[in-house]
Amino acid sequence: MKVLKVLCAGLCLLFGMQGVATAHPDSGITLFAPAIPGNVDINIDGDNSDWTSWFPEGAVITTDQTYAHVCEGANCEQVPEDFDWTIRIAWDDASNRILFAVDVFDDIWLIPAEAGHRSLHEFDDLEMVIDADNSGGDIGSVKDADGIAGRHGQQVYFSQGAPGEGTRMEVIYHGEDLLASTWPGNPPYGESAFTLDGNRGVYEGSMVLWDYLSELGPEESIVHDLTVNETVGFGFLYDERDVEGGRDCCSGYDAQWKTGPSTTQWQTANDVPDLLLLPSTDTAVAPTSWAQIKATFND
Repeated sequence: MKVLKVLCAGLCLLFGMQGVATAHPDSGITLFAPAIPGNVDINIDGDNSDWTSWFPEGAVITTDQTYAHVCEGANCEQVPEDFDWTIRIAWDDASNRILFAVDVFDDIWLIPAEAGHRSLHEFDDLEMVIDADNSGGDIGSVKDADGIAGRHGQQVYFSQGAPGEGTRMEVIYHGEDLLASTWPGNPPYGESAFTLDGNRGVYEGSMVLWDYLSELGPEESIVHDLTVNETVGFGFLYDERDVEGGRDCCSGYDAQWKTGPSTTQWQTANDVPDLLLLPSTDTAVAPTSWAQIKATFND
């Protein structure tokens, strides 16, 4: 597995951003999100064909650049016939949103049978870990004075939903009672779609990021303003299950795949990958340069 920090050096030199700083260097990982060009329109519909014509190859995250956890033996290795994923992340200044398309091949899909299931990690699902202001600190392990954790950094579940339910993208708060807010994942703050064709599924979404996200609603929350050349904390985890497990962290997993090596990204933002917001690909760099970066990364 290759640490994406290697790619950062080439990109920072390319864009003249050698001085870009990160707030939690312990993560050891930098991901890249180009701005969406003005002539590109991304529809959140679970079809990632509107990403492939413009998205730079050098910013695509593939399975060999990610990390497996809660697995044993062969399940910890990259086996495309079992599980394979490809991740694209972008940002849009006009809507102030992060957008993503995650293409997943899975030999066995485990999907909730009943609508409203609370323990989404018991099934195949995509998770996001977010620290918008890149300040580090705790996400789920340390609670505020009133017993709630997850307001300064978030853990988000993106589920395909049960048949007929539709997708669910919701923020999980940790405390005495498990709280979940669905409003950040719905318009006008977020949008999600999922399609499944045989063994291949596509998770597509967009979301506003928050410096402070209250379970009480947007009026009690603080929006983060995305800016070019900024680094935010943002990463993915994928709960890859072949059999339904219990509520503990590990039973039933085939593996949990992550864009960073740490096992505690859902607890502490110090372990969340850095996401560098790049200029638009139509002005930032020629396609040949992206190809050279990718070639250097794969050496």
